[in-house]
Amino acid sequence: RMFIGVYMLFMIMAQANAMLPLRPALGLSILLLGGYIGIMALFGSSPAELQITAIGLLIGATFTVTLSQVLQRFSEQTDRANHLLEQLQQANAELVAARQKEKELVIAEERVRMARDLHDGLGHHLTALSIQLQAAEKLFQVNPGLATEAVHNARSEVQAALKEVRQSVAALRETPVDIQNLPQAIKTLVEETGRLIGLQAHFEQTGQA
Repeated sequence: RMFIGVYMLFMIMAQANAMLPLRPALGLSILLLGGYIGIMALFGSSPAELQITAIGLLIGATFTVTLSQVLQRFSEQTDRANHLLEQLQQANAELVAARQKEKELVIAEERVRMARDLHDGLGHHLTALSIQLQAAEKLFQVNPGLATEAVHNARSEVQAALKEVRQSVAALRETPVDIQNLPQAIKTLVEETGRLIGLQAHFEQTGQA
């Protein structure tokens, strides 16, 4: 019975230190110790037995309270660390999302700029083309030589406009590196550049990429 009583006493102390702040937990532990010693005195325990029991209970209570407080602090620190980890993960996710949005915004702005440049450049070529064709139409009967020159100039404007459109469309495509490895992307770029400027261009790779 005495062992069961001591066991229950320490269990209550441990639970109190796990659930209550330090001062109330210590106060409750002292109250429990005093109550247990008082009950032993009422049941006729001798002063020597009470003294030995009190010393043993005090040592056991000190160990129980210390261990409970250490575990409680460890649990609090663990919860705090987990909370900070969650905040860090959330902040990292928000940072990644912000970088992605910034990247998309930069791409969108660049495409708008290129579309504006394409519009301005193409508008210039189409205006010049219209003027040359009108001149050719008016000069066809009067001065065939000048009309032929105007048609030639119009043809040059068409070729320039087509070249500019192809370059702009190629630049607006998805970046080749996003879908290809670097050597393949360089090869594609060389081939497309050669095709645009009318030259035979090729790319050779040696060694490891």
